[in-house]
Amino acid sequence: MEDIEKILKQLVEFQSVTQDQEENGRLLDFVENTLKSHMHVRRFVYKGYHALFATVVNTKKPKIVLAAHCDVVPAPQRLFRMKANGSKLIGRGVLDMKFAIACYMRLVTELKKNLKEYDLGIMITSDEEVGGSHGVQYLLDKGYGAGRIAFLPDGGWEWRIETGAKGVWHIDVEAVGKSAHASRPWEGETPFFEFFEFLKDLKGQFSSAVCDGKDHYHDTVTVGRIMGGEAVNQIPSFIRASVDIRHIPETTKKDLERRILSVMKKYKKISMTERVYGYASKTNLDIPEIQTFRQIARRHGIQTGSMFSHGSSDARFFAEKNIPTLIVWPRGGGHHSDDEWVQRRDIETYYKILRDWVLATAK
Repeated sequence: MEDIEKILKQLVEFQSVTQDQEENGRLLDFVENTLKSHMHVRRFVYKGYHALFATVVNTKKPKIVLAAHCDVVPAPQRLFRMKANGSKLIGRGVLDMKFAIACYMRLVTELKKNLKEYDLGIMITSDEEVGGSHGVQYLLDKGYGAGRIAFLPDGGWEWRIETGAKGVWHIDVEAVGKSAHASRPWEGETPFFEFFEFLKDLKGQFSSAVCDGKDHYHDTVTVGRIMGGEAVNQIPSFIRASVDIRHIPETTKKDLERRILSVMKKYKKISMTERVYGYASKTNLDIPEIQTFRQIARRHGIQTGSMFSHGSSDARFFAEKNIPTLIVWPRGGGHHSDDEWVQRRDIETYYKILRDWVLATAK
């Protein structure tokens, strides 16, 4: 039986950036080779994105599903060679979230014939870093999922279980003008100045974005990209901004729409296009499966805490289907950076907790 570090090293060597779906497919081939002798494995390709769903029992909804994404964000070539640096393992995806896949593979290998006693599934997708709609959302809409709970270690820093996560809404806002030579501005109509006034007023609808509280439990708005104009000596005919809104579970999408429309009424030339919306989620830590996880963690010397996430993950798709998720990471950091790492000692402990939790809850 291979140890987790060896499996993780092999997984990291797959340069499975989201845009390279052929490589993601090869990684899933590697995973399938471990699972297929012990589980029913289904493979999917939806709009070019690969996914895998495996179950012990031939069902779409096992009691417990272990979920993960295998795609990663781009990185220098050196990060696809995992290295050990003292107490840390460093490489692209070691935390986000190939360590989880390594744990799942090790679990199937260890349980082998005894696996048939458990109503367990594994779901691995390859599009989380670009939204997840062609992976987890697609599979859930097709009826695949979990009867009781999804285990999704894609957050929950340093053994703190997520109590929920903010919703995300990506919109484009645009203003149209009339182009002309910059030396004759009276012949054109620049949309820029009115547009920036609009953005300033929009920010005012999220006045709590700068606060003294450490938890920052409030809605936020940021502008990630602005496009407009082609030459310095030309009045531009349009300007467009990509806006990122995050909201707490108590705020509804309709609440956000009312805020935006109240500002747009003042600016007749502004239009809005929705790009992506993801629900906010809440998790009840008192449900039996999560309580069992915390008890088992304590037996292994880990005291789990709790936290609320400002980011989003595939958990929002499970939330839409009323499937609770258990989200918790070991110690690690630097995901999406050149310094991504996971605590070496924690991985083995994490695996033992996961194994004992599956044995206790998946029968």
